[in-house]
Amino acid sequence: MKVCILSPSVQKHMVLVSLYTKYFEENGILYDFIYPDKYHEEEFSTADSTYRFEVNNSKNQIVTIIDYFKFIRYAKNIIRNNKYDLVIVWTEVAAAIFSRFLSKEINGKYIVVVLDLFNEKRIIKNYYILKRLLDKAIEHAAYVTVSSPGYIKYLTSKRTDYIFVHNINLSIMPKPDLSKKKESSPIRILYCGHISYPGYAKKMIKRFCNDNRFFMYIIGAGSEEVKPYADEIGCMNIEFGGKFESKETETILKKGDIIYNVYGNDFYCEQTALSNKLYYAVSMCCPILVSPGTYMSIITEKLGIGFTIDFDSPDDICTILYEWYQSFEQSDVIDKCGKFKEDALQSQKLIHSKLDVYLNKNDV
Repeated sequence: MKVCILSPSVQKHMVLVSLYTKYFEENGILYDFIYPDKYHEEEFSTADSTYRFEVNNSKNQIVTIIDYFKFIRYAKNIIRNNKYDLVIVWTEVAAAIFSRFLSKEINGKYIVVVLDLFNEKRIIKNYYILKRLLDKAIEHAAYVTVSSPGYIKYLTSKRTDYIFVHNINLSIMPKPDLSKKKESSPIRILYCGHISYPGYAKKMIKRFCNDNRFFMYIIGAGSEEVKPYADEIGCMNIEFGGKFESKETETILKKGDIIYNVYGNDFYCEQTALSNKLYYAVSMCCPILVSPGTYMSIITEKLGIGFTIDFDSPDDICTILYEWYQSFEQSDVIDKCGKFKEDALQSQKLIHSKLDVYLNKNDV
C-alpha cells in the first residue's frame, strides 16, 4: 500500500503535514512527496520517495507559470505511473489546479485539505475563477478537511460531511508563562511569521508610533517592506527581524505580551480564517489583536483573549488597549484555553479515524 502527498509548495510550508506523515510512519505506510521547489533546496523527510520539481523563482511571471504547467504534467505522470492507493491533496490551490485530473482519474481516492479560501480580488488565486474547480475536486473526494468552519458556506453545497481539523501543531506550541509580570512596561506587541499584510502593519506602526506604553516587534519574511515606513515617520518603539526557521518560533513568541493578528475583513479569506496565531495565543494563554467582523474575533472574544481593534477608528485605540490589557488576568482564561486546545487536538484524531476506515474498507 502506498500514498502520496501532492502539494503546490515545499515541505517547510506544509503547515501540519506531520498530522499525516506521523500516521503513515506509525502504521507502516509508505508515502511520497510531490511538489514544486522554487527555493532549490533539498529537504529531509521520512518519505519513501520525494519528487521535487524545480521551478524558476523569476520576476518574469510568464517564465514561472510555464514552469508550473510543466510541474502539473510531471505530477500527473507520477501519480498515474505509481497508482497510489490514496492521494493527500495539500491545500485548496492544488485541488483546484488538479481538479479535472482528480475527479476523472482518481475519483474517490484522494483527500482534499482546505487550509484557506481564495481571495476574490487576486488575479491568479481568484475566488470566482478557482471556486468552481475546487468544488469539482471536493465533490469527488473521499474526505475533505477544513481548517475553519467558516469556510464551509463558501464551498460546494453538494457535501455535508466536511471534517473540521484544527491547524494546531504541538511541536511548535509554547507553554504559558504563568510567572510573567504584567506590570512590566512597555507592553510588547508581536507580529511574527510571514508579513503578508504590510499595509496593516504600517497602520499599526502609525497608531502606536513612539507611544512609550507599547513596543512593537515585526519579525518574519516581508518585514523589510515595512521597515522603511517606520524609519520615515521616525518610529523608535519598534524592532524588526527577518525570516526565521520554525524551530525558532517558540523563542520569538516569548518576546511578545500580545500577539498581532490584524489582517482586516475585506475578503472572505480574512473573514473566515482561523489563523495559526490563534493557537499560539491559546497555548500561551495570552491576548491577541484581531480584526472586527471576523471569525477570529468571535472565537477569541469567547475565550477571553481577543481584543478587536480597528486601526482606522477615530477612537484612542492605544489607551483603550492599554486599559484592557491592565484588566486582563491570565488566570481567568487558562481553563477556557486549555479546553479549546484539547478540542483542537481531538479534531486531529478524527481524521486519523477516517483514514483507518478508508484503508480498511479498501483492503490496502
